[in-house]
Amino acid sequence: MRMARDEVRVGILGLGIVGGGTYQVLTGNADAIRQRLGCPLVVARVADVDWERQREVTVPEELRTTDASAITGAEDIDIVIETIGGVHPAREFILDAIAHGKSVVTSNKELIARHGSEILDAAAAAGVD
Repeated sequence: MRMARDEVRVGILGLGIVGGGTYQVLTGNADAIRQRLGCPLVVARVADVDWERQREVTVPEELRTTDASAITGAEDIDIVIETIGGVHPAREFILDAIAHGKSVVTSNKELIARHGSEILDAAAAAGVD
């Protein structure tokens, strides 16, 4: 996995309740995270299918995309955070991120229950988490 030495860049897939909360925690606690991590953790991009929907959180226009592959396949993203939920297309997005050498974070219990072994095997083969 390509890891920037001066910062860790993350992409978030989905900006519903969980994705929005994740975005708020990462951006709102940036200083504390930097101190613990030893370098900045930067939300570099956020993918969602509907940017017109009302949300509690505001993501700058330059970070927004509707194309998940702009995160899963991007050279400037180190870690992908999947917050879509469900099995499809979350499974395909996670496997694509792993294939592109990215570690993945998910709390998607349904996906892990159904495809956890496949995802863990793919991550092990790719040398990511």
